[in-house]
Amino acid sequence: MVSGLGMRAELERRRERQVARRRRGVRGSWLLLWGCVLLVGMAFAPDLTSLAYHNQGEVARMKWELVRPPTADRRPPDEPGNAVPWAYQMAVAHDPGNFLPYLGYGQWLLRRGDPVQAASWLERALALNPTHRPAYFYLGLAYLEQGMLEQALAQFRHSDVLPSYLVYRAWRHVEETREQGPEKRDWTAAERYYRAAALLRPDDLTLWGYLADFYSFWANDSEKALTTWREAAQAVPGSPAPHRRAAELLWRQWKNTAGAIAELEEAARLAPGDAGVYLSAADILRGARDEATAEAWLRRGVDAAPGNGEVHFRLGELYLSQGRAPQAIKELLAATAAAPEVVQYQARLAQALQTMGLTAEAIAAYQRVLELAPDDAQARKALEELTR
Repeated sequence: MVSGLGMRAELERRRERQVARRRRGVRGSWLLLWGCVLLVGMAFAPDLTSLAYHNQGEVARMKWELVRPPTADRRPPDEPGNAVPWAYQMAVAHDPGNFLPYLGYGQWLLRRGDPVQAASWLERALALNPTHRPAYFYLGLAYLEQGMLEQALAQFRHSDVLPSYLVYRAWRHVEETREQGPEKRDWTAAERYYRAAALLRPDDLTLWGYLADFYSFWANDSEKALTTWREAAQAVPGSPAPHRRAAELLWRQWKNTAGAIAELEEAARLAPGDAGVYLSAADILRGARDEATAEAWLRRGVDAAPGNGEVHFRLGELYLSQGRAPQAIKELLAATAAAPEVVQYQARLAQALQTMGLTAEAIAAYQRVLELAPDDAQARKALEELTR
């Protein structure tokens, strides 16, 4: 028979054996877990390390962006062991098949003003991931900064870039350039971006207008402005607008009446009902003191757009300047009938009627002027004189 002390000792020995077995099991589980971790780490170490370095490069690039001066000619000097290129290059070394470090480093080089090196890295990024649309955008910028317009457009067409962004970049270059002294101004960068925007969406006449206005008002190059409008006419062959703008430029800049009228003839062919074409021609011809041809254009305008009050009004004005009051009154009556709400038409008709001695008709016309414009002092004075 076993005593109580013996039974207690046996229970203690069994408990110790269970604890020992449990400890061996836990130790084995930990060893298995660490073995798995080591195996996974050995398998994915290059990717994980590359990702870590890439993230480090991104952080360094963002920090650099925050302290970067706004103008390209005041870049911070290079520092030994710069964190940005080192991190990206380490990321590439650990995982050459990952396109992200190439993309990030290419963006950084582009912002630093090194489009040649940027293009090299961005090309490698696209070789690894040819469906990444932002990479095409940045590569397009790198090409454009080098003056490689066709290559840039090819990249932009694979990206989501909008022409309005390129216009914005162009205007930024204009603002930077105009702050420089006249002898240091170089409009090349702005010109590249305006032209790229126009060629990216050639059917948009607004973009051609930005480019032409840039040449006219900033670069002071009227020849290129005229060439731009002729390019626009080829890009949008059915529109009269480029021909009208070319005509205005030919007359304003060189007083080239024949060239301007030739452009407006083409505009009239494309849009025979556009009254503005005939009005522009009449303005140019009257400025050239060719009243007869101006009258002919205005008559064409009346035939093409009989309901346009402005054409009748301008023809009436021409007749009044020639002392042909009866013809003037006829045209001014047509103008007021077409647009009875226009005060200028009513006032000119009243003056013409007064000149002809048609007092009752002149009084009625001045009263209509005052109905439309009660504060018209000139009409009120003329009415008082006629009703004394």
